[in-house]
Amino acid sequence: MMWIAIGMSFLAGIALPIQAGLNAQLARSAGQPGATLWASLISFIIGTLALFLIYFGQRFPWPSLDALSKAPFYYWLGGLFGAFFVFVTTTYAPRLGAALFVGILIFGQMSASITIDHSALLGFNYDPITIKKVFGVFLIISGVVLLQLSNSD
Repeated sequence: MMWIAIGMSFLAGIALPIQAGLNAQLARSAGQPGATLWASLISFIIGTLALFLIYFGQRFPWPSLDALSKAPFYYWLGGLFGAFFVFVTTTYAPRLGAALFVGILIFGQMSASITIDHSALLGFNYDPITIKKVFGVFLIISGVVLLQLSNSD
């Protein structure tokens, strides 16, 4: 089961620069002010439709509205982070290039992830920050710096 999780995570990583590029091209096609917002909205609409089809195709029962209404309000904010993420990828990935953009994303993700794990936030298990983890994040930012330096050659 772990290999499935690893494989799917790898595929999601492959999908990220592809999604960013497709959304950016869609925004360019619109050629108007606010085009990156428009392309981000279209991306969310198509993604939402796909998720509905998959959900209904699996014939899962509807979640209990009573149970959902008891969730703290901030549990519902994940979509805002998703919208921010899609907008940023649509807007800035083409300017930075796929490799540099994804490198910066990974640096941000790993920095936040080790902090979240260390603090056991958002339902994650406690996993303390270690010097090896900090060094790993340092290696990521070093890679990002090298990517940027290679762009200026």
